[in-house]
Amino acid sequence: MGPVSLAVAFLSLSATAAAECTREQLKDITSKYIAAQASGQSADVVALSSSSLNYTENEKAVDISKGVLSQALKIDHNITIHDPVECGTFTELIVTDASHPYVIGTRMLVGADDGKISLIESIVTDTGDVSTSRAP
Repeated sequence: MGPVSLAVAFLSLSATAAAECTREQLKDITSKYIAAQASGQSADVVALSSSSLNYTENEKAVDISKGVLSQALKIDHNITIHDPVECGTFTELIVTDASHPYVIGTRMLVGADDGKISLIESIVTDTGDVSTSRAP
């Protein structure tokens, strides 16, 4: 790749980076997502979302008002990664309730132009989803 090609590639990346979100914006959205999951109030997240929100659980389209986000869960641990360059987040929620434990991994994408959530993808693990037995 010659110097001109490298310059074009760099300018392409620079144009992409111009669509950045702020870390504060992403932190605000994820804190509201976590609070919505704790309260079971999916409407709070819908209010932050674009009208064309794509919401999936375990790679299947789900009505956000009927999915796991509509269930109040006692969250025992959470951690979030914020990516302001890609306008995205990843949040892991751990619920250790003996009657129904969960580990939920959620990726959200936010439109840099409007600040609205455009995509929420959750992988919701439940009792029995992963074997804890070890192979011989």
